[in-house]
This record gives sequence, structure tokens and C-alpha cells, in this order.
Amino acid sequence: LPTHQVYANISTSFETPTFSEFANPSEAGGFNPSVEPQKAWSREIGLRGNFDSGVDYDLALFSIRTSDELIPYQIEGDPNERTYYRNAGDTSRDGVELALGWQMTPSWHLDSALTLAKYEFDEYGVQGDHYGGNRIPGLPEQTWVNQLSWQGLDERFATLETQYIGDMVADDANEVEVDDYWLVNLRVGDGWHLGGDTVLKGYVGMRNLFDREHFANVRLNGSYGRYFEPAPGRTVYAGMEVAF
Repeated sequence: LPTHQVYANISTSFETPTFSEFANPSEAGGFNPSVEPQKAWSREIGLRGNFDSGVDYDLALFSIRTSDELIPYQIEGDPNERTYYRNAGDTSRDGVELALGWQMTPSWHLDSALTLAKYEFDEYGVQGDHYGGNRIPGLPEQTWVNQLSWQGLDERFATLETQYIGDMVADDANEVEVDDYWLVNLRVGDGWHLGGDTVLKGYVGMRNLFDREHFANVRLNGSYGRYFEPAPGRTVYAGMEVAF
């Protein structure tokens, strides 16, 4: 059909460890000889298109199989508090992604994107501990982002955005849980024509409108329980730019 498309992708990837991932946890120094490259096989099938009503969509099913996946960890008692890496055997990622857009009126547009997935270790063991079937740490299995945009006269605009980040785990053993959270962001702006193609634009925004407590980063497999790096609360920002 002219405005709809079915597609499929299949690919392989090969990722060599970086210099930081080659760090040797032993006292011998130098590179870690036990770290291997990470390899993956990805498959995706989807459907996308648009309707005369102003609605567009993109639906995709994906499946990724990875071998020797690189996983970060820390060693308790390490004076340098350095992050090291090891290979986690085989992992799998399976899920569905759906994106919708709707041009409700000439001034109003709504976008929504949802991901539902399952990320887990297939085969993985460390020093007698077996993590096969556990969730891969640091990856939320549900995310949902919505954005409502208004475009007024000339350069005037406003955007309201909501983000849902699902719960996740912070360690390979799945003993440390990270709660899910919602964030709401707001941004407004205007612009003025200075002559010719030159436009002066100004904007102001607010991140985390409702001052939600959450984590900016989760340190996977952190030592001494140091997993969480808190994110800022309600934040206001503003800026100016010249386009020509």
C-alpha cells in the first residue's frame, strides 16, 4: 500500500572491549586476558505507515541473542574503586515497540512511544553463583514516553512531556531492586524575526516538574552497596539562540 510498509531486518554485530573494559582486576596490571569480544545476532520485523486522519504508527517486534556480553562490576576493598568487566555468557532480549503520532489539529500534535520487553541471562555463572534466568541489570523492561506539542503563530510553541521508566535491578543476582518512576517536563518558547532569514529564539523549560525523586545513574554490581547516583529535583533552564 502507498502509505504502509512491512519490513524485516537481520544483522550481526561484533564489539571488541574498550581500553577501560580491558582493565585487569588482578595485581599483575596490564590487560585482562580473560575478556572476550561481545557478539550479537539481531532480528526485527515491523509494520509502519500513516492514515489520512493524521495518525502515523510504527510497530516492531525484536529479538537479540548475545554471546559473551560485557558486564561491569566492582571489587569490594579495591582502593581505586574502579569498574571492571567480565563476559556474561549468553543473554537474550525480546520485546515489542510501538510508536504513534497524531496531528490532532494544525496546531496540536501528540506522540507516544511504548516499549515492553524481557532482558535476561541465558547462561551465566560467577564463582559458583548461577544467574541463568535472571534479569540483565540496568535495563527497564517497560518504558513509555508521551509528548503533547502546540505550535502557535510564528515561532511560538509549548511542549508537555511525560516519561515512565519501569523498575529494574542493579546487580546480576537480582537482589537490589530499582523502583519505577514518572517524570513530567515542560518547555515553552517564542521567536522574533530580525530581518531576512534571521530569527531570535528564546525558550524556558522545567525538568522534573513535580520534583520526583529518582536516580540519574545506577552503578551495576557496585561494591559496598554503592549502586545509586541521585538525579536532580525540579530544574529550571532557559536559553536564547539565533537562527540564520
